[in-house]
Amino acid sequence: MKFNIEVDRTAAIAACNEAYGLQIVEVALSEIPADLRAEIQDAPEKEGVVDLTDLIDNCRRQDDPKPPVLSEASPQAVIEMLKYRSHVREHRRKRDAEKREEQILKALEAPEKHWIESNGSGEHRRAVVAPSPRFVPLDKEARADPRIKAVRDRVEREALSRAQAEFDEMAREAQRQREERAAGQQKLHEWAQANGSDRLRMMLDMQVGDWQAVAREEYQDAHAPDGFSRGTKGGERRRKPTLKELEVLRQLRDEVEASGGVLSDPTIDWVVEEADLNEYGEEIPERRYSVVEVQVSSPDGHYSWYSREIARISTGDDEG
Repeated sequence: MKFNIEVDRTAAIAACNEAYGLQIVEVALSEIPADLRAEIQDAPEKEGVVDLTDLIDNCRRQDDPKPPVLSEASPQAVIEMLKYRSHVREHRRKRDAEKREEQILKALEAPEKHWIESNGSGEHRRAVVAPSPRFVPLDKEARADPRIKAVRDRVEREALSRAQAEFDEMAREAQRQREERAAGQQKLHEWAQANGSDRLRMMLDMQVGDWQAVAREEYQDAHAPDGFSRGTKGGERRRKPTLKELEVLRQLRDEVEASGGVLSDPTIDWVVEEADLNEYGEEIPERRYSVVEVQVSSPDGHYSWYSREIARISTGDDEG
């Protein structure tokens, strides 16, 4: 068999050998110890020449043992390189085992900060054992370690338990909301039968049209504070309210508190209606005024805004 080896120039000169650099040496397979022949199979080969220089150049890792310095191209030099390759293989195996053990110990200390995922898939695993900012993924051999498997199984059981608990809570909340909506609709239906307009009651009797939409409007109109009309003026929050405006707001807040949840979110806004022309071509001057607004809710959870004008605001009052 033919082998490529690298003969060191300085060592070759010191040994009075003229050949140095990349050399081809032919060695019979019988001259190579049996325990080193596996290294021949793993070494790269090109055009029938086995290259033993790869661990000297680009394939050699930073923490690998230093390669031997060869002074001559001989069968013994080939055997030295094969021994070196075997030594490097064993060195890497031990080093990888030490790093793997270090990873395993870190994972066992804080499994929630490490990626301990089984061969299966599952979003709950990714959510529970999310990697920390400086995590190192466990390789296949580390994940197969019985200690990691035990932790992984425990973490997955806890994740499934938490996921089931969250699902149950969501289901209970959804059921509560359904029951709340159903109770609200029933309450609105009872109110419509007892207090609705002739139109609304006829809609209920004939089962024609969207009775809920009509009932909401009538219910909200009936429960809106005196002097309020449906709709919002779309103004901005009043930053410097007057004494009169504050008194109106305080009165409205008292009504909200006594409404049992029908009224909510009372506010003071200021509105600017820009100058415009009416249908006769006459100019409508700009209007600035403050309004108090409130939400009025129906039993089925729907609400609408209602507002009432309080006072005019002078033209120079730009800050609201």
